Amino acid sequence: MPDESTTPDLVELTRRAIEAAGDRDLDDGLRAYGRDSVWDMSRLGMGVFEGPEAIRGFLADWIGAYEEYEIALEEIHDLGNGVILAVLVHRGRPAGSTGQIDQRYATINEWADGRMARVTSYNDIDEARAAAERLAEEGGKGVSESRSEIVRAMVDLWNVGEHGSETVAEYFAPAVELESPLSSVHGTPYRGYAGIEQWARDLDEQFAEWSIRLDDVREIGDQVLALGAVDARGRVSDVRLDFPAATVLDFGSDDRAERVRIYTDVGEALRAVGLEE
Repeated sequence: MPDESTTPDLVELTRRAIEAAGDRDLDDGLRAYGRDSVWDMSRLGMGVFEGPEAIRGFLADWIGAYEEYEIALEEIHDLGNGVILAVLVHRGRPAGSTGQIDQRYATINEWADGRMARVTSYNDIDEARAAAERLAEEGGKGVSESRSEIVRAMVDLWNVGEHGSETVAEYFAPAVELESPLSSVHGTPYRGYAGIEQWARDLDEQFAEWSIRLDDVREIGDQVLALGAVDARGRVSDVRLDFPAATVLDFGSDDRAERVRIYTDVGEALRAVGLEE
C-alpha cells in the first residue's frame, strides 16, 4: 500500500477556518492558528491583532455585531510556500437594523509548520493578489516586507507616539531627507535621524494632537505614494484641523526610506510620481 501524504492540505484547512468563522464557531475556526498568529486588519481600518486570544476577541466583537452573518468563499488558491489567497464576500445584517451589508475582500493566509501564522485582509482584491504572488515567489518571507506594508506599519507606530530613535532607524536610511510644508520653519529639508526627530518635535510643538489617516497606499517602482489626511488640534488655538495630505517615499535597497516628501496638494504628489489626478 502506498504511503499516504502527510503534507497538510492548506487550501482545505483555510477553507475550514473560514467556514467555521462564518458559522460563528470560533473554537473550530481558530483551531489551526499558532501561538504567535497575527491577523492584520489595518487595511480595513480595524487594527492588528496578535495571538489567538486577541484574534478571538476581535472576531467575537465583529461577528457579534450582526443579527445575521455569513461568509461566502468566492476563490481560494494555493500559491506555494505556505501562501493561500482567499477572496470572500461577507454578508450580514447588523443587530437592530434592517439594512444589509455586502463586502467583498481578500485575505492572504500564511502557513508555517501546519499552523496559520498570519492573516492579512485587503479591501483591494488586485492589491491582495499581487502581494500574495510576490510573497509566494519570495518564499513566504512575510507580507510585512512589502513597501506598502512598511509604510502602513510606520504610520501605525507614529500615530501612537512611537517615533523615537529605534523607530526612526528601523524605517529611515541614515541620510534620509524629509520635506514637509507642515512644520519646516526654514524651508529646507530635515536631514538624517536627528532631522526626523526634530520634525516630530516641531509637530508636537505646533499640535496638541496629530495623527495620519491612510486611505490608499500605492507602490510605484521604488517609490510609495500614501494618500490620506491629517487630523490635528492646534496647541495654542485648540482648533481642530482635518486636511488632505499625500506623502511620497523613495526607498533604498534595504527597504528603508531615503527621501520623504509630504504634500497638502494631492495633485502635486500624484505628479511627483508620474500620475495624473
